[in-house]
Amino acid sequence: RRKKMKNEDKQQKYIEFQMASQQLNKLNQHFSLITSKVLELKNLDQSLSDLESVKLNEEILVPFGAGILIKASIKDSKDVLMNVGSDIVVEKSTSDSKKLIQQQITELETALEETEKEIINLGTGLEMLKKELEDSA
Repeated sequence: RRKKMKNEDKQQKYIEFQMASQQLNKLNQHFSLITSKVLELKNLDQSLSDLESVKLNEEILVPFGAGILIKASIKDSKDVLMNVGSDIVVEKSTSDSKKLIQQQITELETALEETEKEIINLGTGLEMLKKELEDSA
């Protein structure tokens, strides 16, 4: 049984639906960005693990940008230079760098879980609004 909704109420529900839809799109984009960052950090973590087994002066291929690789020799596999923000670069041990990266991964995975919960809650709310609008048509 359908109940009639006033035009003003219907317009208000429609506006709420539009705003919630936009918010859901933003959350989905945010989720994708975090997922990409987690994958990037996991690849970096693996690369640091691989670096620990490389011998001194061993030749490797290093990504230079836009699909271009250069040949390089490893002079030190125990320490890396790490950008810590604001273009400040510090020397850190490979193991300390790995710990920091793993901590970042954990924080981002927590953010992913929270974002996923928000997406589910917002999606549920959107379904309810959609049903209200359809029932009032």
